[in-house]
Amino acid sequence: MATIAIKRYASALYDLAKDKDQVAEYEQEAVAIKEIIENEPDFMTFLTHPSIVLEEKLEVVQAIFGGNASEEFVGLFVLLIKKRRQNLVIEILDEFIDKAKIDRGFIKATVTSAVPLNEKQVSQIRAKIEKGTQSSVELTTFVDESVLGGIVVRVGDKVVDGSIKGEMNALKNQLK
Repeated sequence: MATIAIKRYASALYDLAKDKDQVAEYEQEAVAIKEIIENEPDFMTFLTHPSIVLEEKLEVVQAIFGGNASEEFVGLFVLLIKKRRQNLVIEILDEFIDKAKIDRGFIKATVTSAVPLNEKQVSQIRAKIEKGTQSSVELTTFVDESVLGGIVVRVGDKVVDGSIKGEMNALKNQLK
C-alpha cells in the first residue's frame, strides 16, 4: 500500500514539474530537501510523533520551508501531514529524483555478486548495460555470498540472473 502511495505522490510531483518544464529545478530542490531531512533526524521524529498535534506540525513545516522551498514542496509536506503520511516523505523524494534522472536519460541498475567487483569489472558491466539500454547508468554493486558465483543484474524491473545459485534453481525446477 505504501509503495503505491509513494509512486502516486512522486508521479504527481513529477507531472507538475514536467508541466512547468522545471524537472531539473525540482530535482535539485528535492535533493536539497532530502539532504536537510536526512541530516536532521529529529525533524522526522517530530513529524511522525503521535503526541504532536497536526497544527503544530504544519506550523513548523511552514516556518522551516515556507520561505526556503517552492510552494509545491511545502504543499507536498502539508498534504502528507494532513493525510498522516509524512513518514513517506523521504521515499517520495527518492522516487521523484529517480523519475527526474530517467527524464535526463539515466537509469538505475544494481549488480549483485558473491565477491566484491574491481573497478574494471564494474566499468565493463556499466558499459554493457549502457550499450544495451542506450542510457547512462547509475550502477550500485552489492556483495551477497549466497549467489555463490557469477552476478545478478537488475535494471528497472528486469533481472538477469547469471549466478550459480540462479543456475542451480533453474536446474532444480527442470528436474521437478
